[in-house]
Amino acid sequence: MLKIFFPAGLSFLGSRNFEETLCVNTLNGHSLHVSCLQLIDQYTLASGSSDYTIKIWDLRNYNCVNTLNGHSFSVSCLQLIDQYTLASGSSDNTIKIWDLRNYNCVKTLNGHSFSVSCLQISYQ
Repeated sequence: MLKIFFPAGLSFLGSRNFEETLCVNTLNGHSLHVSCLQLIDQYTLASGSSDYTIKIWDLRNYNCVNTLNGHSFSVSCLQLIDQYTLASGSSDNTIKIWDLRNYNCVKTLNGHSFSVSCLQISYQ
């Protein structure tokens, strides 16, 4: 279960005023707890879970538009690389690279000895 909150009286993302918040919807779909979130664009949210999946949500209608399967343990972190590419880290010691145009895993990065707990992209 994932609850979506917005500042009172507002219906868009981008406001930083969270003094008064309203729960506008609950996204149901994961079978275990949600461990990470990544905003893809103004209308799209990705959620990673201990159920080994990543769900892609349309925030206009609060529907799950796709489920990304591929990790063999909990998804612990998500990082947007560009508008079409998402990286996910997992307790299966891998990083997966996903193409958001077709929802396919295009690369699995192996080599970590333990869980991948955070990701950060830096363009310098």
